[in-house]
Amino acid sequence: MSRLCRLFVILIAAYAAAGCSPIGSIGGSGATDLLVVPNRLTYNTGERLMPSHLEVLASYGGSLKSVSLGLVKISIAENSYTPNDLKNVPLNTGYLLETAGIKLVVVEYLGMSASYSIEVSPPENGTKSGLYVEWE
Repeated sequence: MSRLCRLFVILIAAYAAAGCSPIGSIGGSGATDLLVVPNRLTYNTGERLMPSHLEVLASYGGSLKSVSLGLVKISIAENSYTPNDLKNVPLNTGYLLETAGIKLVVVEYLGMSASYSIEVSPPENGTKSGLYVEWE
């Protein structure tokens, strides 16, 4: 193989490793899957579910790209048994969690949706419930 040909193969491999598509989009042009990564899964009543408590990623042709929270719609079902009764989670103020129980959070972006559950508990003697680490 000539030097120029080897250089071209190395450049193509470097672009592919960096997640770039030097020869157009392979495997589709738009987002193909939505992934939501929550930072919190347990809350106390009286706390707010904030959009900043999660990260949204979309896959494009095999690589993951972060999606701005301003471009997604975040909703919550107060009763996880009736997931069609969704309430909007405002971007700036979040959603006040007033009742205990399992809640369903739904994230929508470009016609795709992903969901996850959170647990809301009443505060116990002024301490937070859920999983936490206590250092000794």
